[in-house]
Amino acid sequence: MQTALALPKSEPISSAESRVLKQLLEALLFEGQLEFSQHATSNGDRMRFNLTIQGQNYTLYGKQAGFDRIRVEKNTVLASGLSLGLLLTACDSNPDAIQRLQQELQQTITLSDWNAMHLHRPTTRRHLSSQQLEQLLDEGHLYHPCFKARTGFSIADHRLYGPEAGHDFQLHWLAVDRQKVKMNLPCGESQFWIKEIGQTSWELLNERLRLLDGNWHDYALLPIHPWQWLTLKADMLHNWLQDGTVLYLAAAGDSYQATQSVRSLMNVSNPVKAHIKLPLNMVNTSALRTLEPHSVCSAPVISHWLKQIVDNDPYLSQQQPLVILEEYAGILVEPEQNDLAGQLAVIWRDSIDKHAQPHETAIPFNALLLTEQDGKPFIDDWIQQYSLQVWLKQLFDTSVLPVWHLLVEHGIAIEAHAQNLILLHQDGWPQRLAARDFHESVEFVEDFLAQPELKPDFLSLDSRYADDSPDTFYWMQNIDALRELFVDTMYIYNLSELAHLLSEHYRFNERQFWRLLQTSLEQYAETHPLNVTRAARIGMQQKQFRTESLITRKLRYPQTAECHHVVKNPFYSV
Repeated sequence: MQTALALPKSEPISSAESRVLKQLLEALLFEGQLEFSQHATSNGDRMRFNLTIQGQNYTLYGKQAGFDRIRVEKNTVLASGLSLGLLLTACDSNPDAIQRLQQELQQTITLSDWNAMHLHRPTTRRHLSSQQLEQLLDEGHLYHPCFKARTGFSIADHRLYGPEAGHDFQLHWLAVDRQKVKMNLPCGESQFWIKEIGQTSWELLNERLRLLDGNWHDYALLPIHPWQWLTLKADMLHNWLQDGTVLYLAAAGDSYQATQSVRSLMNVSNPVKAHIKLPLNMVNTSALRTLEPHSVCSAPVISHWLKQIVDNDPYLSQQQPLVILEEYAGILVEPEQNDLAGQLAVIWRDSIDKHAQPHETAIPFNALLLTEQDGKPFIDDWIQQYSLQVWLKQLFDTSVLPVWHLLVEHGIAIEAHAQNLILLHQDGWPQRLAARDFHESVEFVEDFLAQPELKPDFLSLDSRYADDSPDTFYWMQNIDALRELFVDTMYIYNLSELAHLLSEHYRFNERQFWRLLQTSLEQYAETHPLNVTRAARIGMQQKQFRTESLITRKLRYPQTAECHHVVKNPFYSV
């Protein structure tokens, strides 16, 4: 039985700053933004990395793991004399991009330091509920160095509206000129609102609207995040508030807390009720956290499409179940001015508590990648109970195969990164996978869809889809794009972290990790022989893959196009 190793700590600077420095360095090396040479050592996979910045030579140690991910030993980073400022001066970029990136890195450090100073993390989070974990999994993105950027958040905002402090708050409410509102609801408006917010809150908002001389014939109801309200009311919303296009109805209804994504909120008054996704005018990790206008009212149709496919597929509904957390309603305000686009909207999504069986426990998938205060992985008890390879094989079958099947059998790729997945387990034994957040990230190629007749009529949903250029919305030009989404989100920026964790704590070689995953994929192929030809079209056996370059995209600001680089495919050698 493998025993977890409690890894030594060395933190001459704050833990947050050393982590940001390490992740920035690893990202720049991985994405080819810093030239370096690597040399084998006499110590197994351990490598020596040499780089030169401003005429100064630096030596670090670590390894180049699966998909070429660079893993630099923390103590060698701290001993090297490298700093954030020095790394940024070496980047091929422009002054505006560097300044923005520097601010996001500093904000990440500031908020992380505040967490360390003011919040108590329990010795172990292993037995907490999914709702508690959404608050206490505070590590953020394990690759991206801007994992807590939250631009525009003050410390007070962070305490009130970040997930870590566990602060409850009510939604604020607006009545918006109905001519500017588009909605996709599962039933009539009054019935919908009574179901979602309850009769008492609905009557309260009715009375507040009446006192402002408004009525539901002229206005539509919209929730807004309290931070978004404070951010917009004196600026982007000022004219609309003055001329009566928007009426402010104040706070009402259930209490909510932020989830890890910050803009998605969970209902703490009634956890079975929907999670609500609200736009925030801030950048976190790689993206502005508003809502793409085209996606808001398309979300329920896309969710219904996926749910229909899953329900009618015995593999996804019974054998290796995939739970679709449906985005079942959306409301969008369509402004004339571009600066408000995507700033006023809402999407309702099923809570995992609605789907978990009494014998199941739900946990965010990224919990599997983390280490507890006792120095051992979150998953250590399960590995001790079931043994590493037995448990890991079950995890692959439960989590990878449903997403792979959706792609190879049906031709649909989803963004399966760790924050979008939830594992349902029984006493640590993986049972089912739940997936969420489809409105901006489902992809398909028309001639690769197994049932193209089920595909939504996108043009009828939004006039923006009249621009049917591939790679703009959900339809891609070629299958390579589907493979890239699957490989990036499931492997490179997700399971690669688990592979590294198991290597560091249990000396489980990464080649063994990918070989075991390959075994699961081969067993799937044996039981689905009709999919072999379709799988070949996806091209998983290529020697190299193209992957998205997350930090390079920030360095290319103000350009918004995706950036890419090429990595070796570990399955090629397996």
